[in-house]
Amino acid sequence: MEKASFKVGQLAEMRTFEDGFRSAWFRCKINDIKRNANKILLDYIDFELEEPSWVEIYQMPPYARKSKHFKRQLMVRPQYPAIYYKDQMPPLNSISQESVVIHGKWKVGNMVDWFKDDCFWSARVVKLLSNDKVQIELPLPPVGEGKEGEDRKLEALCKDLRPCLDWSETKGWTFHIVEGQTLCDAKLITPTKQGTDLEVENAADGPANASSTTCIPTEGDRDRDSAQNENAKMDLEVEHAADGPVNASSTTRIPTEGDRDGEQNENAKMDCGLVESSESVSSLRVEKRKAAEVAAPEEVEKRELNIMREDTLEAAMVDLEELVNKVNWLQRLIKSPATTSSSWKFA
Repeated sequence: MEKASFKVGQLAEMRTFEDGFRSAWFRCKINDIKRNANKILLDYIDFELEEPSWVEIYQMPPYARKSKHFKRQLMVRPQYPAIYYKDQMPPLNSISQESVVIHGKWKVGNMVDWFKDDCFWSARVVKLLSNDKVQIELPLPPVGEGKEGEDRKLEALCKDLRPCLDWSETKGWTFHIVEGQTLCDAKLITPTKQGTDLEVENAADGPANASSTTCIPTEGDRDRDSAQNENAKMDLEVEHAADGPVNASSTTRIPTEGDRDGEQNENAKMDCGLVESSESVSSLRVEKRKAAEVAAPEEVEKRELNIMREDTLEAAMVDLEELVNKVNWLQRLIKSPATTSSSWKFA
């Protein structure tokens, strides 16, 4: 016998073996629990005049007390999952609780719960009467309250039906299985414990494929991916800004005398005629940087400031310090000769 992990204040559903209410589920709220005594105190939501009562969590069916083949049955289960129709359901990544998705119209043979007289009766669809009405049958005694002959068939509105589900402590919510088949055209969506994907069980596929899983990113995953993308974007900006004055923390290499001689010889071999001395090479590089600085003011303006991400005094001081470094760098670049040192870094 499984140990049920119910909590006080939790919404739930209960059933009974009492004649007249067999195979019906009642909505209720848990007021108290005596686990050692296998009892739970329930307050009935749809029966306001009914006093709260103690119910055994596990009970043996009266018709099976003399049989060794039957086990005690769970009489209480959690609140039924949220219900959506396929054309009205929200995006999968916004679903944070167990849900049932109904696909299209009901079909003959579907196992359903019928809401009638303030409780849900387990039944089976036997005939389609119209677009919004079907004919159902209740289970026969001693399991249910069905009757023999034509009196057994009842009319039900489609809006009062929901898929028939089973619940256990180990498996959670599953579709009701009859002779190895899950007779319901619906899907059961269950968020995993890790909160990173959603498990989608298709009743039409049968129990063999009931454990198929579709990974759907949740809010935490999207935030984490967004942060990773933002970091990658910032790293890319730093990499591309290494040749210009945009990033004050990057290191730029000025060609040395040997590099300039090599470039001059290579240019002479290629007969380019563009560079004839080391001074002209340095001047050309300085002119290119100045031209890039003038041609790309929009890129500098688009760069996000620290104060835009964090509204603090420290962020503003960092932005101001970076601006001062950029101004100082431009002044040194304009005043200093083209050939000063082999390399330099921003302070």
